[in-house]
Amino acid sequence: MHKSAVSKFILVFCVGGFAGTTPLTTVHPDWTRINLRVGAAAGFQPRVSGLDFLSNGDLVVGHWGGIHDNVALAQVNSIVYILSGVTGNAPSPTVRTFATGIEDLMGLAVVSDQIYVSGGNKVVQLLDANGDGISDGTRIICSVPYTPGIGIHQRHEFTFGLTQRSGTFYMNVSSTKLDLTPADLIRSPNRGTSMSVNPTTGAFSVIASGLREPTGLGFGPNGDLFSGDVAGNWVPTNKLIHVQQGHFYGFHHTPDAAYAGLTVPPFESQPESPPAVYMPDEELTYGMAAAVSNPLYVTTGPYAGQMLMGDVHYGGIQRYFLEKVNNEYQGAVFQFTGGLEVGMFRLAWGPDGMLYAGGLADNGDWNWGPQAFGLQKLRYNGTTNAYEMLAVRSRPGGLEIEFNKPIGATASVAANYSVQSMIVTSTINYANDPTGVRTDAVGAIQVCSDNRRVFLPVANFTAGRIYYLRVPGFATFQAADNSVLWTRETVYANNAMGSGAACSAVPVVDPKLAHAALLNRLQWSVEGNNLIVRSPFRGSHEIKLLDLRGSVLATSSGFGPSLHSFSLSGVRGRFAVVEAVGDGTRLRRAVNLP
Repeated sequence: MHKSAVSKFILVFCVGGFAGTTPLTTVHPDWTRINLRVGAAAGFQPRVSGLDFLSNGDLVVGHWGGIHDNVALAQVNSIVYILSGVTGNAPSPTVRTFATGIEDLMGLAVVSDQIYVSGGNKVVQLLDANGDGISDGTRIICSVPYTPGIGIHQRHEFTFGLTQRSGTFYMNVSSTKLDLTPADLIRSPNRGTSMSVNPTTGAFSVIASGLREPTGLGFGPNGDLFSGDVAGNWVPTNKLIHVQQGHFYGFHHTPDAAYAGLTVPPFESQPESPPAVYMPDEELTYGMAAAVSNPLYVTTGPYAGQMLMGDVHYGGIQRYFLEKVNNEYQGAVFQFTGGLEVGMFRLAWGPDGMLYAGGLADNGDWNWGPQAFGLQKLRYNGTTNAYEMLAVRSRPGGLEIEFNKPIGATASVAANYSVQSMIVTSTINYANDPTGVRTDAVGAIQVCSDNRRVFLPVANFTAGRIYYLRVPGFATFQAADNSVLWTRETVYANNAMGSGAACSAVPVVDPKLAHAALLNRLQWSVEGNNLIVRSPFRGSHEIKLLDLRGSVLATSSGFGPSLHSFSLSGVRGRFAVVEAVGDGTRLRRAVNLP
């Protein structure tokens, strides 16, 4: 995983003077870290490449076995584990092995308690025909032709980020090996693409192309599909991409005339679409990322409507704010938390409402710190001890910064801010260092009436630039309650100029933004003569079982993530509807009662 390019301007904004980015080393003050490799699982050492939950609350963990010692062989040393007892404030996990001998597991999804993985060039369902809790076979859902290759570089050819919605799977197929040749392109015309997969027929369809190492997928605001991508050849910075049908995102398979006449991935002739957020590489002075993971949508709490994403090499978890300008997403990345035991590769919300985080390491850039494995979770404490930037918005003539609590006097002083700009040029070269660094003046700061936002006029502020904001958390930069800054910097992608006036009304997060993510977590299974429904909510809720005419067959209520049991007596062999109401939204799913 690493670097890349496209001619773009990068505008660097600092508070308290320009300085390089420093990864966070401790856990966010408003969150508590809980270790999951404890008790019976103390010796458990997973290189986590997939996370999801069964309806009973058990955690399914995909373990990537690492680069095979013999690079001429496929990597078939991945494992799927199932952990019981992981939920709650004092987990006591036990571990059992569900499946072994999986090739290059880089994606995992649970659908109605069936486990699916993406690895090698396939999506596979892991079967348990006799119900003994150990996989006894597989069913190939989809196979992408001509992938992957063999050898040390071809082992970068992964099938990342398996996820699903409404009966359709989604996955990313990484680009071909790093030292491109025409022969590789003939062999791998589907590489560097995002795909949808029909699990019934196995047919796949390319959604978008131009991806390099698109390490993970996730659904975000409005149920839209997002992907991370890692810097390197043709990709100047790490990215958070809104994956859209027919778009091309910058990684070329046709760098010179030697490729003339060969088949290339779809949409490569299209103009490059910018990502929603740029995360410059951590090796640069202003860097904030190195090897990003899967984007995870936040549905409730102070970051509702935003996304989280870990980083295998830079470390920790970063937070992403998105806004729509000209009906396209753009936004900012913030440091969220450090203090975790390994570079984080997979994130998932648990049935207990906590953030589950697993990571891995291997050779080269695939590591952060000395440890190659890790599995922990974070619990939000409901506090606001940390003072941080909550959002950055594009306004005509400059940027508006929203803080999470009333600001102190230092936030209104223009001398505390500096702005720099630079250019990154896209080439086939692996490294694309910025050029043309310049300083741009910051005008008088406007404090908004809510005392949580400030507007920074920036000289020569235009669309097509990326803004880097750095706010050192010194004691001199404080909130009104004297708390010091936790979020020290951000990078904002000003793909287009925002139209709202400075300090105009801030859009309220629509509860509907959470609907798609919550619906995907409303799952059910049949156990004996009962239908078990898993609530995705964090507060009070009501679950109903309805017939197709809307008549109520049974009702159950609860608080927080929980399981609800409905008797199937008298209703087997029928279709029904599970209706769940909570957290300001109403969810419905049709179920076939066996």
